[in-house]
Amino acid sequence: MPTLTDMVFGNSILDWVLGGLVTIVSLVVLPLLKKYLLKRLRRLATRTKTDTDDLLVEVLGSTRGFAFLVFALFMGISMLTIPDSALRMIHHAFMILLFLQGALWGNAAIAFLQSKYTRQEEGKDPPATAAVRTLAAVARIIVWGLAGLLALDNLGLNVTGLVAGLGIGGIAV
Repeated sequence: MPTLTDMVFGNSILDWVLGGLVTIVSLVVLPLLKKYLLKRLRRLATRTKTDTDDLLVEVLGSTRGFAFLVFALFMGISMLTIPDSALRMIHHAFMILLFLQGALWGNAAIAFLQSKYTRQEEGKDPPATAAVRTLAAVARIIVWGLAGLLALDNLGLNVTGLVAGLGIGGIAV
């Protein structure tokens, strides 16, 4: 009969159980924490006149379930002894998904600011509203392009040629 100290793929059964528990607890706690923070921030947002807390509500609300899943798996895997090559791959995947979530947060912030401006200027200045829509689209392209460049760089690809190819923007970076 196996015991908790028996080794499976270089880890004891106890390590596997602890890693699984950490993953499961993280999968339960993280969405609950998001829900709690959103509830508190929404309550705060109704009592203040600034838009900063409204922006935080929108950005936090755009946090996707895959981010929780990836973070929970990363926390569970960190309890295990894993070969360096596999750990590097897991780290790359974690970072790429973190960049994806960051781009989603940036997209939510841009959408919030765009809708705030268009609500304020509704019907007053159509050319300005169209310009804001265009700037928001450009900002989204920049956010997603930056996330893509960071992901490629994280994978070890040399992105300096890509950044230099952007022209003056490449020099600024």
